[in-house]
This record gives sequence, structure tokens and C-alpha cells, in this order.
Amino acid sequence: MPLRLILFLALVLVPSLAGGPPAGADPFLGAPAGRLGLALPPPPGPGSLEAQADLEAVLQVQAWRTPAEEALAREAVHVDLFSFAAVLGAGFRRDRHPAFAALDARLERDIRAAVDPAKLHFDRPRPPHADPAVRPCLPVPPLTSRTYPSGHATEAHVFAEVLGEVFPERRDALEAHARRLSWARVVAGVHYPTDLEAGRRLAQSLVRALRGNPDFQRAVGACRAEVQAEAAR
Repeated sequence: MPLRLILFLALVLVPSLAGGPPAGADPFLGAPAGRLGLALPPPPGPGSLEAQADLEAVLQVQAWRTPAEEALAREAVHVDLFSFAAVLGAGFRRDRHPAFAALDARLERDIRAAVDPAKLHFDRPRPPHADPAVRPCLPVPPLTSRTYPSGHATEAHVFAEVLGEVFPERRDALEAHARRLSWARVVAGVHYPTDLEAGRRLAQSLVRALRGNPDFQRAVGACRAEVQAEAAR
């Protein structure tokens, strides 16, 4: 394993070295989450037909993107559980749902632990760094920023799946919104379509692992209780 990856894992997975997470934000999975990202298949190789198709897709979207799509790309720069208020209603806010806020903080730790080592391992440059014809509608990430798998896509699909545990009747709408949030990264010009697919696959692996974690199940139960209490008021 490369030295920089070992050092990164130490910072992400040993909170005391990184200054520690916020109170109550310990990850559910810890080190096993990092192994999930490294188990992904590699991205298309440079110069391959798949890589060319990926780039052409980004350029085609760029040529036809609308102001509304660019606005969504800007809104989707930050994704968390509460990004799904578009599906669950304007009242789904961090300040009104402390159990969901606590769950969000812990999920973010697991997602970071899964995504960031994989980005370092696969070391795929972002589209604007690979081809000057790509013109992002967002600030260009630094040259050191890597693109595979997409962290935003991983987040969006993990959050959609987890919220579906609490709101099963909204699963389809939650998943559709996750796809919109993910696609916004291609619209922005900072990810390839295959980055999104890798993020979706990683999200599926993370959620499978989370469902077997008793602490996660208790946190989801607290969210269900919070929703029930709100409905009873």
C-alpha cells in the first residue's frame, strides 16, 4: 500500500490524529469502510475507448447544459441528508431533526473513509485537468483533487438509501433525487459518468455493511422515533 494512502487512512480512521470528530460523530464502520472503496473496479484507462466515451459525454453535456442545470450544480456542491428536503418537505431541517443531524455526521465519516482512500488509490484526474476543452461551471478543483469514485454520488445514494429506511413510501422519489444530485457533477464538468457509477456502487456496498451494524440500526430507530413524535404533535 502506498505510504501516502497509509498516512491518509491513519488521519481518517484514527480521530485523535486528525483532531477528532465532532461529539457523537464517530463512524459506524471505521476501517472496514476504507476497504470497500479499494474493492471497486478501476476506472477506464487513459486513452481507452471507455475513457474517450466518458470525456465525450462530459463535453456533450457541457454543450447543452441550461441555466437551470447550472443552478442545480451550484446547489449540489454540498450534499447531506438534508439535501433531500426537496423530497421530504421544507420542514426537514437540521435544526428541527437532531437525530437525523447526528446520523448525518456519522455517515459522513464513513463515506469519507470509503471514498478518499479510493480516490488516492485510483488517482484519476478530474475532467478539466485531463482536457482543456472541459469548462466547469463551478470553481475548478485543485490539481491534486481526484475524481474516481465520485464522493457526491456516493453521498447522494447512501443518504437516499438510509432515508428510505425511515420513509419507505418515498424510496423511489429519494433515489430519483440522488440521481439528480449525482448527475449535477457531470453537468458541472468536474466528474465523468463512470465516476458516478462507481459512487453508486460504493454506496450500495456501504449501505449493505451499515445494515449489519447494530449501532447504525439504533441510530435509524432514533430517526423513526423522531418522525413519529413530530407526527403526533
